[in-house]
Amino acid sequence: MDNHICIFASTKFQILNAMHLTVSKKLFADLYIIDEGIYKNCRLLASKIEEEKIFQHVILINAKKILKFSNSQYVNSFLCYIKYQKIVSSFLLPYKYDIMLFCTGSLIERLTRFFFIQKNNSNTRFLMYDEGVGSYLDNMEQIHRLGDKILRRIIFKKDASRVVFDKLLYIPELYIHYNDPKYGKAYGIPSIDFSKELDIYNRVYEYQKYFELKEPLILMDFPYKDCFTETGKRKYEALIKQVAHFEKFELVIKKHPSDKSKNELNVKYYDYSEVPFEIIIANSDINNKILLSVFSTATVTPKIIFNKEPTVIILYKIFQDDFIKPNNFICNFFERAKKLYQGDNFYIPETQEELFFILNHLKEENDECQTQL
Repeated sequence: MDNHICIFASTKFQILNAMHLTVSKKLFADLYIIDEGIYKNCRLLASKIEEEKIFQHVILINAKKILKFSNSQYVNSFLCYIKYQKIVSSFLLPYKYDIMLFCTGSLIERLTRFFFIQKNNSNTRFLMYDEGVGSYLDNMEQIHRLGDKILRRIIFKKDASRVVFDKLLYIPELYIHYNDPKYGKAYGIPSIDFSKELDIYNRVYEYQKYFELKEPLILMDFPYKDCFTETGKRKYEALIKQVAHFEKFELVIKKHPSDKSKNELNVKYYDYSEVPFEIIIANSDINNKILLSVFSTATVTPKIIFNKEPTVIILYKIFQDDFIKPNNFICNFFERAKKLYQGDNFYIPETQEELFFILNHLKEENDECQTQL
């Protein structure tokens, strides 16, 4: 491909997808890693990626440092728009990029798009690429808030950024607005061929053999304290303790990579949560595992990105009245994801009683299989 491309990423899963896109499509691309303080080893990660020579250049952006002008969030945001040329010029290489790939509406990404539009007279093409469940819901269409639009009108005297972008997704048919031209086109990303790419990603993320998941039941945790009401928090913690003491399966909790809080629940935690779950499962016998979560991306990525089908149990309906900001698209997404599975191993229980009925059923099936062996 002759196009010169820049790819922006801030999470390890986004970085994994950026590497895969570049390797599989043989892109001539630069990678911009946005360090938002989520990970402690961003500089080491950037160095590891550079060693693989996947990208032409790897640039690490210290977002907290270059976006800090005021302690007031609103004043700071306004000043960043005013100073956008200075900010973007501080990290952007002096190339005319034909395509910009990005995932979210982070301030760094928005300011960069403004910069391209003003400098290149809107000739740069903007594409959003897969970063998990949020990419398939309405999140991609809500990256510009009202305040952002007003600022663009004031500063640029026009609507200086397209709100609708084409998307690159592993399974475009799962996109909530698939085939609706009002929301742009959705193009497919090839599944990751780990027989060719796994060694690269193992080196980048420093995977070791002892990281392998051995427990049969894995809870994919998420920042529930930011999502649930007080009642929902207590309900979630109580349920996890019940599942942990459920004698049928041994449970381990895989914390979200950005979660730096202490392990407060008296249950077993996976020790290597800074490694992307996609890398862990690619190195583990995942087909015999049960992935349990309220709505974690990681429960369906085995199917989405490399077509493996562990048993999945989604708990969203049990907690649908406990969210601070409910998302009506989540249930719809998982219902459609369930149809992709070949076997009858995707469950969405509506009550706690139904959840434990499912776990009992799975244990009986497992015992029967062991007996036959």
